[in-house]
Amino acid sequence: MRLKNIAVVGVVMLCAGLVYGEMIDNPQYQGWKKFAEGSSATLTSTINAGGQKVESESVRKLVSKADDAVTIEVTANVTFAGQAHTSPAHQQKIPAQIDKKDAQVSTSSEKVEAAGKTFDCKVYNITQTTADGKTVNAKVWITDDVPGGVVKMEAKSDRGDVTSILKSYEAK
Repeated sequence: MRLKNIAVVGVVMLCAGLVYGEMIDNPQYQGWKKFAEGSSATLTSTINAGGQKVESESVRKLVSKADDAVTIEVTANVTFAGQAHTSPAHQQKIPAQIDKKDAQVSTSSEKVEAAGKTFDCKVYNITQTTADGKTVNAKVWITDDVPGGVVKMEAKSDRGDVTSILKSYEAK
């Protein structure tokens, strides 16, 4: 009977591990947590899709910090077909922990010039499948010196490509 109870507990623990997975520190959260509220990063992006070119400038600003998450506010100015548009600000909550299966691993280190400086960055190569089954391949350069961490990003899919680079930042 005791062996049966141990087996049941073992199965329950195994199933719990499958449902919840192993939680680890979220690199996105880590990129913001050492900075004070009000810190920000501005990125410029060029998007090429369907024969069209879209230019954008987005600002990500840290609005609140807690042990379990940070909240950033994202604003963007987009130029498409010669017309400028400002997107309404929206907030994004970034949890402190993520499931290990969702984590990305740095593949190398490179120096990147952006915002008038040279940054030592960890490089992440990421492949993700969108909800509609499309594959996106991205390469992201991350540093601890910039709020949010992103210095440069390149992404490609069959829909188009995007390149983003850090324009400026304010670390508080």
